[in-house]
Amino acid sequence: MTNMRTSQPLIPHVGVAALCSPLEVGANRAAQAAGELAEALQAQGCTAVQAGVVDNPDKSAAAGRLFAESHVQAVACVAASWFEDYLVLDLLEECPAPALLWSLRQRPSFSNPTAPGAGSRMSGR
Repeated sequence: MTNMRTSQPLIPHVGVAALCSPLEVGANRAAQAAGELAEALQAQGCTAVQAGVVDNPDKSAAAGRLFAESHVQAVACVAASWFEDYLVLDLLEECPAPALLWSLRQRPSFSNPTAPGAGSRMSGR
């Protein structure tokens, strides 16, 4: 993608944060998840402004202000655990940019009957 006015490559400037509720399963992985998402975006040619872990309204508003002051063109948030929806809403109130919500790939700690191959495990084959 190029800038039509200058013929220079367009480099997306993206705000990155990890959303979580501090007491939920997965919240301990939030900082790492935010870093990994930023690295993945940078590997695709984006610049990333990292806000770290957003797990309360004050951090949400601060992240939004950081992104607004940094003039990001989009916001990418990784859902490290269940989180309150107002964390996203408060962030976007401060920085009304397009938002992408990204989820972590979870390894199930229990047998999932709908997983591929699960039927053979459950039927004893």
